[in-house]
Amino acid sequence: MPQDVGNFSEEQIGLMDVLDEHSCYGESKRMGENWCASFAREYYVPTRSVRITHTYAPTMDVDHDQRVFASFMKCLMNQQDIVMLSDGSAKRTFCYIADAVAAFLLILLKGENGQAYNMSNEHEFLSIGELADTLVTLDSKKHLKVVRKQRPKDDVYMENKANCDICPSSAKLRSLGWTGEYDVRHGFSQVLRYLKENG
Repeated sequence: MPQDVGNFSEEQIGLMDVLDEHSCYGESKRMGENWCASFAREYYVPTRSVRITHTYAPTMDVDHDQRVFASFMKCLMNQQDIVMLSDGSAKRTFCYIADAVAAFLLILLKGENGQAYNMSNEHEFLSIGELADTLVTLDSKKHLKVVRKQRPKDDVYMENKANCDICPSSAKLRSLGWTGEYDVRHGFSQVLRYLKENG
């Protein structure tokens, strides 16, 4: 698939360097999908694959979850500024758990056997920087801000700089009747409220 493609469908395999450290996760998911499709064709097992984008929920463990949005929410809970150690340009599609569960059930009930479906709220395709800028405004009384710093040279964190412009298309899922109802402001407001109420 060309680098400049805006949205990609389930039939487009995307760009992945199999020797990159980050590819082990994506390649393992591809293998699982291939098994599902193979069993559906050969043994008529009613399988469907869902390609889940970044999904968040009120019950995520902000103390131990290393994903960027969980780290941002931990900062909000601790009333700390969000400190970013990257330029924040990498883009991700964010999907609230209620939209995700609706997609799972719809694919289970109406999806085609042996097929894969992108679960992607394309309207919420944001850069990490845009997400941080949005989240610090959720509690206006705290006057939090986003602080951008350089990552220390001796930091062992493996930053994934891939994907600045390419968004998974949810057209196939939408053809089953799905729509993403939650934007990041609404979804993460629900998360923040739950975390405050449940400590």
